[in-house]
Amino acid sequence: MDILNELNLSKETLNCIADEFSSSLKKGLAKNGQMLKCLPTYITQVPNGREFGKFLVVDLGGSNLRVGCAILKGDRTWTLDRKKWMLSE
Repeated sequence: MDILNELNLSKETLNCIADEFSSSLKKGLAKNGQMLKCLPTYITQVPNGREFGKFLVVDLGGSNLRVGCAILKGDRTWTLDRKKWMLSE
């Protein structure tokens, strides 16, 4: 059996997954203690590529801490200097 065939999902199944995910997001944003924990975003506009400045980037995942400095140059280009540390118990 071709393993790729097992990864094909019908449009109906994909729509069902998307609906369930959307519902879980709404519940997670509405109150604490939900299965999907969510934090509200304070982003009010879609980026247009003219943004500029230095920004702190922090990602605390389950097993890693990533910290970086993103420099947006205002001309749709950017640089990212980052470091990663494994978290211990």
